[in-house]
Amino acid sequence: MPENITITVDDTTEDVTLFVAAGGGVDSVFGRSGSVVAVAGDYDTDEVTEATNLYYTEARVSANTDVAANTAKTGITAQQATDITTNNTKVTFPEAPNDGTQYARKSLGWEAVAGGGDYADGGEAGGADRTLGNTDSFSLGFLVNNLKALLLKPITTAVNWLAISPSVTGSGVLLEAEGTDTDIDVNVTPKGSGVLKVDAIIDTTNNILSDTAIYLYNGISRSVRMEIRNNFATCTSTSYSWGYSGTVNFNMNSDIASGDFFILKGANALRELTDTNGEQSMLAVLPNIAQSGTAAYNGIKVDVNETTLGDGSTGDGNNLLNLAVGGVSKARIDNAGAIFSSGTPAYADEAAAVTAGLATGDIYQTTGTAASPLNVAGILMIKQ
Repeated sequence: MPENITITVDDTTEDVTLFVAAGGGVDSVFGRSGSVVAVAGDYDTDEVTEATNLYYTEARVSANTDVAANTAKTGITAQQATDITTNNTKVTFPEAPNDGTQYARKSLGWEAVAGGGDYADGGEAGGADRTLGNTDSFSLGFLVNNLKALLLKPITTAVNWLAISPSVTGSGVLLEAEGTDTDIDVNVTPKGSGVLKVDAIIDTTNNILSDTAIYLYNGISRSVRMEIRNNFATCTSTSYSWGYSGTVNFNMNSDIASGDFFILKGANALRELTDTNGEQSMLAVLPNIAQSGTAAYNGIKVDVNETTLGDGSTGDGNNLLNLAVGGVSKARIDNAGAIFSSGTPAYADEAAAVTAGLATGDIYQTTGTAASPLNVAGILMIKQ
């Protein structure tokens, strides 16, 4: 036995005391010698003093009244305490205050929204229209595939707006103006010299593929163009042009009790032909003729269907053509084919025309003072 170890036995109690004097050493710990380091399994809780920090056991948690009642934490409801006790794992969020104020949900609770909020519901009840940003002024954009597709712009004092409505089967969708004004325009403005196209289906070379199309052009040469395949009518600030590959018809769809059917005139007395050194026409008919065979043409054709007639006394008679200046007839062809001209020299008959010196082939008109059938004034005659 090493000299630094002493064993003492108490005869009365039979206790054995082992004393190791200073300078002695430990041969091994848990069967390990040398520089021994603690490893898992060397100790259990029975060999460690707990003091104030206790080890977790199921029995201790069940016996802890604070844990069972959840009074160890404040602000937890009885239902939440029951959920924790019964291990019903879930997270709840408190309801927003019901005081008429708009609130936004934040990480720590509800926070009042200042100024209505850019995207806050205006709070309208029931079926009333909902508003966004009811107290703010901002543009509201909509993205499709992360690209801007629609932008609604604000006007501070707006009283009119655009309404879009879907439709039922057999009806078109509706785009209309609404607001407080009695009459409200719908203004559509293309950018720059862009074009507003209505029902215009075109290919890459601007050929019309749809049956009908209406172009509304912007820019300096503002114009409207209505097109049906290769036929079109274009109205600009200086002209109105038609381009048709077929027949142009102006159909009178109902009786006209008074007045004229088709009128070409200046909009008022100030709208005049004002060229200085050129020739102008109120109506110019300039056809190009390239016929063959037995074809025939008329530069102007008048073919009247006379159902019933008046006596013509209100005007200058019943005429196929009546040419007047300032409301006074100067030349006309009546419905019987007679030609009348107020600017042609007038003579009672052929003899009077010879006396006046008219040459063969000259035209004159009757005065109506000769015997029948020359007793009608204005009949055009050719000197024989």
